[in-house]
Amino acid sequence: MAHGHTSFSYCLFGETNRQGLLRFGADVPVPQTPRYRSTRILPALHAHDGAYHVSLVGVSLGAHILDAVGPEMFERRGEDGEGGCIIDVGTPLTVMAEEAYHVVEEAVWSELRRHGAERVEQHDYGLCVRATEATKGRLPSMSLHFAEEEARLVVSPEHLFLIMDDVYKQAGQIACLAMRPGRRTVIGALQQVDTRFVFDLEGDKIFFASESCTKETTLVV
Repeated sequence: MAHGHTSFSYCLFGETNRQGLLRFGADVPVPQTPRYRSTRILPALHAHDGAYHVSLVGVSLGAHILDAVGPEMFERRGEDGEGGCIIDVGTPLTVMAEEAYHVVEEAVWSELRRHGAERVEQHDYGLCVRATEATKGRLPSMSLHFAEEEARLVVSPEHLFLIMDDVYKQAGQIACLAMRPGRRTVIGALQQVDTRFVFDLEGDKIFFASESCTKETTLVV
């Protein structure tokens, strides 16, 4: 880490007219309260690998574990680092390993369809539905399960879906699953909003806890 710091922390927020803090060293919160969970930072595969690799093993939708999503879908393969899972604030939306993504998309669609949602097409998104008030009330949360017991990152419906205007039909809004399939799983910025992350590089751990991140931001004038 720059200037010899072995720990840093951030808490992303969803408002574009505010700026937050990146904390280093002694300014980093000490994650000792029971609300924090932690997962191990996996060793880098080569000297130039600056990514933060973690061991993702499963996914839940609401309270239901998706049995068809297994840890083998998130394993790193080969020296090139293909596969695996990293945490990256520079990636706007989460990318999920293709095999796992299709299971998640189908499970989300099955849940929404059961409650009468209407599927619509939107460029660059795999699953979108018409965002009626009834449908918005049924959007599920998702949990990402790490190898450590009880270590799971809960993503609220507000950060799992993007609500946008239907520019094609110019009729109301649509809700799109804010994830894309890929060769590697990347937990992106939107799915990190309102979660405090503390990176302990000396201890090779990432601590995280739900937090209202706007409280330590300032307005951009």
